Amino acid sequence: MERFYEYLQSIGISDPPDVFEVVQKLSIEKIIDLAIECYKLTETSAEKLSNDSVFNFSASSTLSGGIRPCSDVECRVKNIYELASFAALYADRVVIPNPFEHIYHRLSSGFEFSNEEQLYFFINTLVGDIVVMLNLKPLVENKILTINPQLRSYCKGCWERRLSEQKKIQKAFKKVEGGAIDDLNRNIKFTLDTKNTVVAEGNKNYIGQDVLRFAILPKEFNPYTKLIPHTFSAAEVKKLGLWEPVIVPIFEDLILQKYSMLGTNTAYLTNREMEADIIYHLGHQAKERSKEKAMIDGLAHELPFVGGASLDTLIKVRIQEAESFVVYRDSVKKTLEETGDETDVKIIKRVAKEIIEPQLNKLNQVVRGHRNDFNSKGVRKVVFNSLLFTAGLFANNISGLDIKALLALGGAYKLANIVDDFSEARKIPTQVKNSDYYFLWKLGKVVGKQ
Repeated sequence: MERFYEYLQSIGISDPPDVFEVVQKLSIEKIIDLAIECYKLTETSAEKLSNDSVFNFSASSTLSGGIRPCSDVECRVKNIYELASFAALYADRVVIPNPFEHIYHRLSSGFEFSNEEQLYFFINTLVGDIVVMLNLKPLVENKILTINPQLRSYCKGCWERRLSEQKKIQKAFKKVEGGAIDDLNRNIKFTLDTKNTVVAEGNKNYIGQDVLRFAILPKEFNPYTKLIPHTFSAAEVKKLGLWEPVIVPIFEDLILQKYSMLGTNTAYLTNREMEADIIYHLGHQAKERSKEKAMIDGLAHELPFVGGASLDTLIKVRIQEAESFVVYRDSVKKTLEETGDETDVKIIKRVAKEIIEPQLNKLNQVVRGHRNDFNSKGVRKVVFNSLLFTAGLFANNISGLDIKALLALGGAYKLANIVDDFSEARKIPTQVKNSDYYFLWKLGKVVGKQ
């Protein structure tokens, strides 16, 4: 990724504010040249995962600063910070989708825009892509974060196998489409609020977005504009294809960042609860579910976390206290190995207490000891409530496919929002149904205490 950042510097972009200043002076042709170069340099910069750590992750587009749930640049940066700050302290490696991937699709269409709003959206998205990558630079430089490229080279035989795998996965997703739409309608209500805007109401974390905005309202919606505000029935959601802007991107994320991560041994990161329901529909064994339940109860523990601190500061502390963070990660891996087939919660808790708890105590001391390294905003109490579906420990089943022969699959890791109410962690959402065993992490209140 070094060449990407060098290119940005060569055109006067070193920090996020530079992006706006530089881009606003460029012609449309130059902006397109900038977009193509950014895509090319990031797409060819991926690095291999070098170990089988439980702390290797593959993140969804929503957690990676994508344009969903919000395309506003400030909102994208806020979304990426939650993942980045966690990764700075605890991840061995995080793989994200290439934020410039949409440039590839524009290349095939010749960068044609139907109206000014489409052009503005393209430029705003590009600016956000660059700002996100600048914010992630400390993680990239420290080999913690890398890109999941889609442009890969294959020999004829491998490419044919790849196509076969993709077709099987797509067929499996097609089979669960109806169930996913039903789940969506049970959890979310869609209301035509203005002529071009549909508001999604319900469990906010279920789909991760609040508003669907159309540049040009599809003609199928015209009869409903006379009824504004109009809440669509389940049948109308299905008939009008309102489910597509929600479910299709989720399918794409799951295929790209979870089920197509061949041999990478990564756990999948997401903040959309609906994905857990889709994973459940794709196939789940009762035996694994009992183990998962035991793991939730047995491996629950608190981790120290710093909110509001810069990534450079977090990484500096991690490097200075490298041994403590490494030993903690090893303790989690060892506990998982020793309790992988266990269904007795008491036994899992006992093993976790013996192996993980001493390392947690050390981490708490580390964070307290570096209190002066964090600014006043960074020294605050943060509740971080999350679910980790560990990688490679349970087989994932998709509609009866032989996964061992087809794919090496990871699990799923659920990052809840960092919240302002620091009094207690959230409860595990009842909607979460998963396909790997997992444990609950709540990042505790050690920061800011003497």
